[in-house]
Amino acid sequence: MHFEDPFESLFVRRSVIQRHHSAPFLKERQRFLASLLQTGHQLAYARNVAWYLLRAADALRGRALERLTHSHLDASIHRIWGIKPKPASSYRWTAAYVFRITVARWLAFLGVPNFRRRKARALPPRLREYLSYLKSREFAQSSTEWNLRHAALFLSWLRAQGKRLGNLRVSDVDNFLLSRRAGGWSLATVRSFASAIRVFLNYAAAHGWCNDQLSAMVRTPSGSRRFASGPKGRPWRDVERLVRSIKPVGVAAARAKAAILLMSHYALRNSEIARLKVSDVDFRTMTLAVRRSKNGPIQRYPLADDVMKAIRHYLKVRPRRHSRIFLSIKAPFPPARVKTFYAITYYRFSKIGLTTGRRGPHAIRHARASQLLRRGTPLREIADFLGHRRIESPLSYVVFDIGSLRQVAAFSLKGLL
Repeated sequence: MHFEDPFESLFVRRSVIQRHHSAPFLKERQRFLASLLQTGHQLAYARNVAWYLLRAADALRGRALERLTHSHLDASIHRIWGIKPKPASSYRWTAAYVFRITVARWLAFLGVPNFRRRKARALPPRLREYLSYLKSREFAQSSTEWNLRHAALFLSWLRAQGKRLGNLRVSDVDNFLLSRRAGGWSLATVRSFASAIRVFLNYAAAHGWCNDQLSAMVRTPSGSRRFASGPKGRPWRDVERLVRSIKPVGVAAARAKAAILLMSHYALRNSEIARLKVSDVDFRTMTLAVRRSKNGPIQRYPLADDVMKAIRHYLKVRPRRHSRIFLSIKAPFPPARVKTFYAITYYRFSKIGLTTGRRGPHAIRHARASQLLRRGTPLREIADFLGHRRIESPLSYVVFDIGSLRQVAAFSLKGLL
């Protein structure tokens, strides 16, 4: 694949390509994107970077790149998102944070003086040898960095535990993976890490650093009970606490209150909330129409009184008239995007001190489903309420305790067979 013009590889529509071509700093953006593609980064990642650089190019229009400073970058963030300049670390995982690190990386690539990266700390001898080995295998740069980073983290953990490679046992590897899982890593991430550690241990065994049977004994976690997925939802008391904590003072808080009440009452997905229109809420008949994401039908629910009040209040204080209910809080106030609702719940959970575990809308959806099951609600009713076609689908929302299993066991299939 040729990357003379990376935009031709990243986009199909001519209007989109033309939009990227017409923005400032075209050659500089092309060089960086071509570099990403040539070093093995995925198209989806490079495409996202292209959009961030487009926003940066518009925000930095008329400035000389070689004179840019971090203050200029903060000013651009302020111009785009309305966020006042603050330390880079405090942006957290928001669009502004990703924008900042992406643009800083681009400017470092271009050699802009104020964004040049510090010299990387020298690798320990064994990791340096391992890096040479990975490069000799002609992996993509991203894969090389991935494997090296995993090996470095594993060795750092071993040192903290007072252990050495020479006396490493498979139980030590299990304990490391279990500690990562307990720390909030998803099962998919733990699997990936286990595979990377196995590659490193193969190399270590070939050089006599550890037992040569060790890598064969490291199993990638799959259905193992030790690595089984933890609760995907939060305890219902956390959801109740979250709702109580939001005082609808100001547009952002009013939007958050309305959105989170919809999530907690109706277990809606991000996309379903984002698609809600003003016309979907009938204040006369007190009903709510929801367009389901996965199977398409429109479902109607009774409109709870507190949800009605929260939506009404938000519609009064939000910036302007629009057919969609939820809008961005920044000019020109377009409809809120799907990921906006994850940012809302993540921030609001963190604000009340819940900084671990799942904090997105799906955690609230799982919590609602679990609550219904523990109340003894039949599975068919839960499936209908959640917008599922299959009766067994709600089971994926529940981590079964003995009480839940008794309720499932008591469920009668009479009339469904």
